[in-house]
Amino acid sequence: MPRRRKEEPAPAAEAGSTFAVMPSGPPGQDPIIVTHPGDSSTGWSDVVEQYRDAAWVAPVETDEAGETVSMPTGEVTVRFHEAPSDEAVEALARRHGAQVARRNELQPRQVVVTPTDHRVTYLPELCQRLQAEATVEQAWPNTRSRYRRA
Repeated sequence: MPRRRKEEPAPAAEAGSTFAVMPSGPPGQDPIIVTHPGDSSTGWSDVVEQYRDAAWVAPVETDEAGETVSMPTGEVTVRFHEAPSDEAVEALARRHGAQVARRNELQPRQVVVTPTDHRVTYLPELCQRLQAEATVEQAWPNTRSRYRRA
């Protein structure tokens, strides 16, 4: 999991939203964690504006103590009711400002998409729009999660 910059307060220190900001550049970098005092949607817009050169910005799920529970990857998995054709998947992705990253070889009803422009696409809203499609069973953001033993 990425580390918080020293100058940034922990999420529990202030009310608001927590975001992962993926720097542009070579693959394999860890996202930067930032907090914003606003709600998730308006906070996202402000953080995108602040980090104009970021590859993407997405909300982070935190627990009651403000610890990161799941970290977004910038991708969305879409599960269809029935396995769609490549053309149908491409058309659906384009309609929603996304592109197909890959198909799930083991589950033909699932594909992974990424926004074509992360600066204008808020992942939770993209998931809602995709899920509203008649052919889509479910859509969710891909995340990396952290677990602790109790």
